[in-house]
Amino acid sequence: MKIGVYSNCHNHSIGLALTRALPGVEVVLAPLVQPREALADCDLAFIQSEYWHEAHPREHLGHLSPMSIVKLPTFYFPGFHPDLIMEMQPGGAFLTGPCGSYNSSIIVHCFKHGWSEEETMRAFRPEACDLLGFEDYWVEGRRALVRDLVDCGLDGDRLFEGWCRRSPFNSSVNHPHFHVIEDIVTAMLESRGMSVARPEDSPADPLVTHGNWPVYPGIAEKFGIEGSYDFHFGAPVPGTAIKTLITLPEFIAGSFEAYRALPNPILCRRLDSRPEHYARLESLRPRKPSRAHVYSGLPASSYWRQAVAETEYPELDPVVSAKFTLDKADAIATAGSCFAQHVARALKAAGYNYLDVEPAPPELSPEAAEAANYGLFSARYGNVYTARQLLQLVRRAYGEFTPVDRAWPRADGRFVDPFRPQIDPEGHETAEAVIAAADAHLAAVRRLVESCDVLVFTLGLTECWESRVDGAVFPVAPGVAAGAMDAERHAFRNFTAGEVAADLAAALALLRARNPGLRVILTVSPVPLVATYEKRHVLVSTIYSKSALRCAAEDIARAHDFVDYFPSYELIVGHYNFGRYFEQDLRSVRPEGVAHVMRIFGRHYLGQRDETPAAAPPRATEGESAGVLAEIHQGAKVLCDEELLGQNAQPAE
Repeated sequence: MKIGVYSNCHNHSIGLALTRALPGVEVVLAPLVQPREALADCDLAFIQSEYWHEAHPREHLGHLSPMSIVKLPTFYFPGFHPDLIMEMQPGGAFLTGPCGSYNSSIIVHCFKHGWSEEETMRAFRPEACDLLGFEDYWVEGRRALVRDLVDCGLDGDRLFEGWCRRSPFNSSVNHPHFHVIEDIVTAMLESRGMSVARPEDSPADPLVTHGNWPVYPGIAEKFGIEGSYDFHFGAPVPGTAIKTLITLPEFIAGSFEAYRALPNPILCRRLDSRPEHYARLESLRPRKPSRAHVYSGLPASSYWRQAVAETEYPELDPVVSAKFTLDKADAIATAGSCFAQHVARALKAAGYNYLDVEPAPPELSPEAAEAANYGLFSARYGNVYTARQLLQLVRRAYGEFTPVDRAWPRADGRFVDPFRPQIDPEGHETAEAVIAAADAHLAAVRRLVESCDVLVFTLGLTECWESRVDGAVFPVAPGVAAGAMDAERHAFRNFTAGEVAADLAAALALLRARNPGLRVILTVSPVPLVATYEKRHVLVSTIYSKSALRCAAEDIARAHDFVDYFPSYELIVGHYNFGRYFEQDLRSVRPEGVAHVMRIFGRHYLGQRDETPAAAPPRATEGESAGVLAEIHQGAKVLCDEELLGQNAQPAE
């Protein structure tokens, strides 16, 4: 029998386990690049889950039947080594130090916050493990590893419990001891009905020459084992299997020297995702006699120089911590201004449970559905620019308000809905047809309210037009898309920050009354006004409108634990990016800007912050859309009722 192995640095260990379990078997270790030739004449192929989708089965294993392909788990377990990080830097290279791509999150934190090498030594005390919440990595690491084992058809809990009896069972987060790999390989072979040998000897571990990260005393004492701060890395020592010993002072000094030589500030997702934990290390820092004030010792995110001026603009992340994260099972709905449509596309592209209560009829082609404005929001309400519109929508859905205006005629004789004038481009033949469509839409809104777990609402405007008759508000002025302006029936309205906050609070109260578990993420659209009806410059009106919306969002987020604010507005309009995120019209947001917003949203709300290097988010550069969500924004259709204000409008001389 000839068995191929397609794996990472575990390949030699897997090959050794196979030859011990099946004496006489021929093992082929396929290279990571173009493995097809090596696997061509194999009878059986062991593929690590890390490369499963890349290798199986179309390109490299097409000659093998599905029964001849074995999926092996990719080992990653940080429980014994939670301080070990592998961080990708600008340009695609790993952050490197005395231990190669293995770095200490504690040392990186201390370096970035100006600690001396002597002060950094103080951070390596047993109590630091508790301050940093390192126990969380055992719990999460066990859950992820067992899930990977189960996904490969193994009894994950049984295997993990057995390994725990020989703790520690790995020399670093991604390097298990040989007996772990041998257990996995043996279990996989037996699950296929194969008879395997079980040698009692313990061979030299192929991975041990890659080095050993110590189990810190603060962690070791919890497992009744001996702890250490001795790192075994560096040049091989002749005649030994273990690499050179690096003491903690040497490791700190070497890391500082390597980091000082870097051309750019260090990027570290671990520190960005847990700033409140690493800020606790300040309690271990020796107090210096100084004239320090209350702002001394705050995290780097609190200081303009470190958080903004010294951060490359594509890497800026203004989110310190999110109140909650979104799970794949959560039903997520979006509503709001034009910019909210980017969030909807991002959620769908990331595979989340995006709620669409008014999907396109199955007989419509994708092109026809897009032309008819299906799928832009979670329901076909079109642009909901103001908080008053949101409140009005919920009240209408539950029969608490019925507007006098139900249908507006267009110039072509067709009729449209005053509250979503562009949602049906063809319009309707009669006013009665518009009302019937609106009733069906409001029923869908009720389904949305009662079934969604999270609502992402983007505030867009404070200016609107309202009915003098019943107070109804419209997304665009009468006469722009349809209907006719009547000074006796219609009036211009520009909401204050207090009015916006009051409308938001009232809308949230109605929503939570129908759905007590609902969570809300508020954002503010960065897109400037197309036009203003105030007797002042459009730039001044834009700044007022966005400021009022931002203040209202802050008030509501502070007052409700189920509401969070996400700074998409700040990411786009902040002058830290030198205006690079706007097109030449200074209004349309460029794909790079949208990608930056979605990358930060994904990092903090969608859980896209895996500590493995493979999950490191790519760095955005000017002129390109980077990040796992970027491709969905290129050329995507955006419905914007407000754009009508700039069409066929003749400015005064």
